[in-house]
Amino acid sequence: MGKYILKRIAGVIVTLLILSVAIFSITHIMSGDPALAMLGSDASAEQVEALRAEMGLDQPLTAQYISWIKDTISGDLGDSYFRHQTVIQALSERIGPSTELAIISELIAILIGIPLGITAAKRKGGAVDLAASSAAILGMSMPAFLLGLLFILLFSVNMGVLPVSGYVTVAKGGLSNHLSYMVIPCVTMGLVQSALIMRITRSSFAEVMGKDYIKTAKAKGLKERVILYKHVFRNAGATIVTILGQSFGSLIAGVAVLETMFNIPGMGQLIVDSVLKRDYPVIQGAVLFVSILYVLINLVVDISYGFIDPRIRVTRS
Repeated sequence: MGKYILKRIAGVIVTLLILSVAIFSITHIMSGDPALAMLGSDASAEQVEALRAEMGLDQPLTAQYISWIKDTISGDLGDSYFRHQTVIQALSERIGPSTELAIISELIAILIGIPLGITAAKRKGGAVDLAASSAAILGMSMPAFLLGLLFILLFSVNMGVLPVSGYVTVAKGGLSNHLSYMVIPCVTMGLVQSALIMRITRSSFAEVMGKDYIKTAKAKGLKERVILYKHVFRNAGATIVTILGQSFGSLIAGVAVLETMFNIPGMGQLIVDSVLKRDYPVIQGAVLFVSILYVLINLVVDISYGFIDPRIRVTRS
């Protein structure tokens, strides 16, 4: 198992290096000039070129990448062109709302998706299974922003019980006021993710419950609860953990639309604003940070397989 973990860590390092090249390249391929954006359209060509030289943008892309990756490895993500702060400071101010949004949304998705998937698997082919599967398909096919708009129309515009958008910290507005701003975006993302979790849980449980050893356990008179959680869950657990890891990773990486729509000052909104302003250091630092989180989540999920199923631990040792 130790060798396997080391191999996975080595693979993560290679993956992150490839991602860094892709992130840097895509950022600099975008149209627009940060120097021109900072000086305005009235600036002369000489002024623009002088600022580009000061920012290091006149150097070849290879030299710019090497300089950026060296600084990044040393813990320096650079300075924002527009925010008068370092990239690390900008990220530290925005990571809190995004993390809270992702964690609460994932908890909602788990509390809805897993029990519903298990119930549907136990009643495979029945009315409950049909209703749950239909709801899951609807949830997977509906864009999160559309569901969010429907919730805004219902709970904010028509009923007036929740704010339309915005964000208030606990320190400034209190816990209840803070949570009122988080309800719609968290429920929106949680419901969308729960649909996928429910489908995978239902499929995994239904497949395992059809195995011969489960039928044998039932024939021996074991209680349904014992069969479900001791035998079925252990064998279906690896698949469920995989989808939970991917779900949480996608929440971290994909909050940009909802954060912008609900005016939540998180990582997603920071990336969107930086793209519009061509703030290269912030774009590169923020996207790389999110990518690192996503890769690390998948690494933890992969390593956890050995603790969920001993057979996997033996084959990977």
